[in-house]
Amino acid sequence: MRDLLARHVKGDFLREDELLQLDQWLQANGFTRESLTDHSLQELALYTQKAALFNPGKKRLPKVIRMHVFRMQFIRITAAAVVLALLSLVAYWGINRNPSTPSQPVTQHQPTDISPATSQAILTLADHSTIQLGATGQDTVVYQDGSVIRRTQDGLVYAPAGTNEAPDPQKSIGFNTLTTPEGGFYRVTLPDGSGVWLNAASSLKFPPSFSADERLVELTGEGFFDIQRKYIAGTKTRIPFRVKTAQGIIEVTGTRFNVNVYNDADNQVTTLVEGAVTIRSNSHQIPACQLLPGQKALSVPGKAIVISPANIAAATGWMKGWFTFEKAGIKEAMQQIARWYGVEIKYGPGMPGGPVIDGSVERTIPLSNLLTQLEATIGENLQFRMEGKVVFVSVRK
Repeated sequence: MRDLLARHVKGDFLREDELLQLDQWLQANGFTRESLTDHSLQELALYTQKAALFNPGKKRLPKVIRMHVFRMQFIRITAAAVVLALLSLVAYWGINRNPSTPSQPVTQHQPTDISPATSQAILTLADHSTIQLGATGQDTVVYQDGSVIRRTQDGLVYAPAGTNEAPDPQKSIGFNTLTTPEGGFYRVTLPDGSGVWLNAASSLKFPPSFSADERLVELTGEGFFDIQRKYIAGTKTRIPFRVKTAQGIIEVTGTRFNVNVYNDADNQVTTLVEGAVTIRSNSHQIPACQLLPGQKALSVPGKAIVISPANIAAATGWMKGWFTFEKAGIKEAMQQIARWYGVEIKYGPGMPGGPVIDGSVERTIPLSNLLTQLEATIGENLQFRMEGKVVFVSVRK
């Protein structure tokens, strides 16, 4: 049915039996060929999505917004990308809507599904002891260097231990490291009240208390920062907050921004939501750059920092439960999925090198549901297969 709808929307010739089949299906769902405007296609997609959501015995269909597919070199796309995105929802429900007809899933998945990431992390203290952190539990973890560390429903919270003395840098006991595994995420409130959200497979290194004139942390992976303004005692001089990464230093005072700097990537993307930040490369030959709200900076070793307009929703969607792909290639998209679900991805020959998908899909659903939706959207080109914690991606023959 998906092919018939796509061909009809494009204006291709349909045989009489194909037109009859299309008419019968549309009429059964309250539509006609003449009513298939862009608006009615959206209504049809939403209608079929709701039917899948509330029909007993059906798998929940992941919510998708603005999902597009792109032309691949090895195959010819027969309809506009936006139309195919809408029709993927139609195709999914159309295959499964009749209980009397045996339904075959788009992808054969393992009976044991894989759940999305949960709130979990490991806190490694300066003495190398470790504390497992999960979604539950609300208690005092440890007292350390003038701070009390508490595990709360909102994550890990560092707070002064009731003393008014400023921390002595000479007596500092070192840095702590908060690490999220693949399949985990976590939030920490730093000693100065700043908040940091860590995405999967990330780490944040920070002191249990900051010095009187500097705040320094180190990041790998991805984190969103909400930095509080602080001033040197008795002055109007702001205490800088610095984020050290493999690419250089990000300096801020009070601001909100996202940093993506995974070790398996050769670049860093800093996206500014509010305030101002200065990006400094490890190379002194590369000029520093200042970002304004709504901008992002791309840092690549040995090259000038490139500033461009940012898609804030795309950069911060992971905090709100979304995978957001911006004209992403299949390996880029699957890399995000692998970290979030804690799986390994294996690719068959002939993977496309260009963009495959653009849009957002929920990442709070089981992996099989997500793969089913992706395959329904780009299934003319690629197919997915799960075996335990390994996802195989291959070109559809």
